Amino acid sequence: MCDTDIANLSGLRELIRERLEQFCGYDTSSIRTEQAREVMRSTEYVLRAGLAGHLNQITARTDLRIDAVSARECFDAGIAALNERLDRARGLLAFARETKPDVRNTALEHTLGAGLDAFFARHDVYFGAHETPGDIDYPLCLPIGENVCGLDYIEEYLRRLTYENLWLQEVDKDELNGLLNARFASPRELIYNIFSVALEDMLIRLLKRKAPLVLSEHGSEYSLGQAEAAARLAAAHMDGAAAEYVHRAAIDAMPYVSVRAVQQCT
Repeated sequence: MCDTDIANLSGLRELIRERLEQFCGYDTSSIRTEQAREVMRSTEYVLRAGLAGHLNQITARTDLRIDAVSARECFDAGIAALNERLDRARGLLAFARETKPDVRNTALEHTLGAGLDAFFARHDVYFGAHETPGDIDYPLCLPIGENVCGLDYIEEYLRRLTYENLWLQEVDKDELNGLLNARFASPRELIYNIFSVALEDMLIRLLKRKAPLVLSEHGSEYSLGQAEAAARLAAAHMDGAAAEYVHRAAIDAMPYVSVRAVQQCT
């Protein structure tokens, strides 16, 4: 899907004019340039959501063209699709809360509580579909790209957070809290990613079982086989997308943990 697909929708100008009139109470002289731009961004976001289903039909049918798709029809389909996804995202939030690690951390507790509640209370699919209201303080191990916004961002954030939570469920509660207390002076109040700390600790212990190939002033150089084996072991109890997430996080952490492993061996 590209900007050209949206630009070729039939009746697009009429839809945009209608959206601007609705936003300003049919007094278009009172709307500011910045407001008009945000309304158009929101409209584009909704159209993309609605157009996704139409593109599947167009791909399957050679007689159906993009300029035959009504912008109004596409917009209505987008609103319906986003509302359905909002309901599913509420389920993702509930599951993220259920799987939260048994650790006291203000940033995580606030994010899973009032922070994300604010998104669902304030999100406006009609005029602010592209916006991401709320207060998300807790960082992920693997951050989401800056170009992702709106419900797309919330869905991906909750998926990744759930992957981290599920992995942490396999870590002993007392061991995890002991690790955090040893690493941080005030683990409850600081903002950090709990999964990253626990994953790095596991990887260091896995690598210490293997003798490093090279010791130098730059630390240890482990073979790709050793790094890959450790990453796969770290994700061994996960499945599907969750396993892929943990594996990627482990590979990304390897340059740091390999140096730490050597330091602890010497």
